[in-house]
Amino acid sequence: MPGEVLKAGLIGQGIAASLTPAMQESEARAHGLSLSYLRFDTLHTPWSDKSLSDLIQDAHAYGFLGLNVTHPYKVAILDHLDELSDAAQRIGAVNTIIFDGHLKVGHNTDYIGFKAALLAHSFSQQMKSVLLLGAGGAAAAVAWAILDSGVERLLIYDQVQEKTNALCRHLTRHAPATDIVAIDALNAQVIKSAGGIVNSTPMGMRAYPGEAIDVSLISKNTWVCDIVYFPLETSLLSKCKAKGCQVINGSFMAVGQAAASFELFTGKPADKARMFHTFTAAQPVA
Repeated sequence: MPGEVLKAGLIGQGIAASLTPAMQESEARAHGLSLSYLRFDTLHTPWSDKSLSDLIQDAHAYGFLGLNVTHPYKVAILDHLDELSDAAQRIGAVNTIIFDGHLKVGHNTDYIGFKAALLAHSFSQQMKSVLLLGAGGAAAAVAWAILDSGVERLLIYDQVQEKTNALCRHLTRHAPATDIVAIDALNAQVIKSAGGIVNSTPMGMRAYPGEAIDVSLISKNTWVCDIVYFPLETSLLSKCKAKGCQVINGSFMAVGQAAASFELFTGKPADKARMFHTFTAAQPVA
């Protein structure tokens, strides 16, 4: 309907700095659509007083097209959905929900975003051995993108050992031909054996300063990727770049997943270059 305001939103904790609203609303305007994209930050009232189920049901009842989901709900959200896309089912995590009639359908566009990031870069070490830091919902999507990019050996480490073990078991069931290793300690031998390192933990965000790994043990020949995008150059990337490492910031995954989510929300083709411009322009001045 002419003049209709479409609605979508983001559920997560500490999401005040998210650039997703800017990307989604700007891309909608480029298509002649009016989209209101809201944040449901469960660290603050009134959203902190509601359960995850209530937040989803409220958005559905108010006519939202769908929702994006971020830390720490990408796995917990599975219990509140009616259907999963093939990718979301394989990954075991959801970052996008589409309301299809009375159904709540879960998708995973993080996978699409990170796969695009890998394709956009050429690594000297290629994909022989990659160390993945973190074993949460975002890490699961990143892990599948790495696996589908032909990695020979995937090392996974999370401070919570059971999360590491659970993700490794899940991946091994579906990708038995790849060497997938649960790491219980980030020692020098493990770090130096990796040709690439990916941080999929919140470490490096404004709210979680620091690095998830001892940077002094990383070789200058290692490529390093961080999915954190606020700040765009995390402490990890800054220190690794100073060592001579090839680094990839979180912009590629952020824009890629947002573009795929926009297409699911609206049915319109997203212009990634245009969304990347919006993302860059919306970056706060350091």
